[in-house]
Amino acid sequence: MNNSLYNNVDSQSGLVVWAVLLEGARQARSRHESMKAIELYGKAIHSASDYYHDDRSATSMNIVLELETYLSQLTICIPDSTSTALASTAALF
Repeated sequence: MNNSLYNNVDSQSGLVVWAVLLEGARQARSRHESMKAIELYGKAIHSASDYYHDDRSATSMNIVLELETYLSQLTICIPDSTSTALASTAALF
């Protein structure tokens, strides 16, 4: 993700913040940077929840579903110890 883009986003514009974080997660995912993708998905979920003032907003739930799908795909592709570590990291969000 382009850090300068994220750093220049107006902190009052929560909509832009979660959209940038989600795009960063998707880019990290396409580059096979699993831990970075999970971190950015978590930040996008928190940012969307803050923006909509609701942990269960449709946007937040869609991001959670996308993250869960990604974790399921990772579980299929990687050894058990790594998938357990990734799932533990994702549980923090």
